[in-house]
Amino acid sequence: MQDRSLYLEIIGPKTFSIDFSWSDKAIILGWFAETSMANIIWMRLITIRWGWPPVRCVECFTDVD
Repeated sequence: MQDRSLYLEIIGPKTFSIDFSWSDKAIILGWFAETSMANIIWMRLITIRWGWPPVRCVECFTDVD
């Protein structure tokens, strides 16, 4: 199988959101932006919670329906 590289450019403004998860006792900070492909967005989530690990960061590209 041949490896392929995909380059996505963030074209839209970054949008910030904050959410609370009472069951996990966590605060979730999120940033979202549109990319050069119509159905793909960039997403960064930072979770701050009471427990171990206290901070978790996830950054990815994902599809939207």
